[in-house]
Amino acid sequence: KNWDSVPLENVSVDDLDKESFDIFRREAIFNALIHQDFSVAYLFKSACTRINRIRYIEYGTERSPAKLTRPTFNELYEPKKLMFNVLGELTGTIDKEKLVHNHSLIACVLWKDLYGVEDKSSASSIKKFSTMSREDMEELSKTVELRYLLGMMNSKYASVLLTNLRGGDYHIYPEHIRNIPIPSAPAQQKPIIALVDKIFATKKKQSAGR
Repeated sequence: KNWDSVPLENVSVDDLDKESFDIFRREAIFNALIHQDFSVAYLFKSACTRINRIRYIEYGTERSPAKLTRPTFNELYEPKKLMFNVLGELTGTIDKEKLVHNHSLIACVLWKDLYGVEDKSSASSIKKFSTMSREDMEELSKTVELRYLLGMMNSKYASVLLTNLRGGDYHIYPEHIRNIPIPSAPAQQKPIIALVDKIFATKKKQSAGR
């Protein structure tokens, strides 16, 4: 278990505390264009292989995310992360742009990148799902690269394991991601990382040619 897997909460007016509900009803917290208050990119429902829509969310202000009833801890958005879909066949990608997204995606962050971050979600995750201490997981996560993990998670190997874990369920939950075993194998990571880089380069060329 080399990363923390946390589904980000769906940000909507339904999540507001009662005191702030009227304020948010008068002013939407999403905007199609970036400006001073709406400065954080928010990824709407996506299949990871394609981005359906990006808007800019009001973030870091007095009311957002402070007055949302279920805000995710801010540090989850800062490092590079893997993002996975929650329905159908498992598909992942790497986010380097600090995107914020809703519960239609699962974010996976290396434990080393959460060093010094204390929040209820991480503490609960360790208590419920790990046989290792946080310190040990932070050290172990230093031996793996996100592109290696992405390559393994997008492989036929992970797809077969996920099918067995789901038992016919169409949904993908964080528990499924946590329970796919991946060896750290530092010496064997380079070929997989090279393949992932090649795939990204090919997709970038294909996108540029459209």
